[in-house]
Amino acid sequence: EDAKYFAEKRGWKFIIEAPIIRKGRDDDAQYQDVFLPQAVAGAIKREGHKCDQWYRDAAGASHYFRPLKYHGDGTVRQHGPEREAAVAKDAESYYKLR
Repeated sequence: EDAKYFAEKRGWKFIIEAPIIRKGRDDDAQYQDVFLPQAVAGAIKREGHKCDQWYRDAAGASHYFRPLKYHGDGTVRQHGPEREAAVAKDAESYYKLR
């Protein structure tokens, strides 16, 4: 109403379109559903927290990897003061005892 009045007052030509009404989710979506694929959420419901989604061969080790260059012809060099240093080998994995 206010926008229509404003445009008429200024003498502007305008078209009023019906608002787009989007259907919302009705499956009790949680914040985690933004990041967690529905297939994984289903596996967690079926198998509990022991599902294979979070299994790692080398537990306790870093899973960092150097990304490839833009053209895929090598790895990106490390940033910082020692960026020309050789890439260190992967650390030995271990299990934390608590």
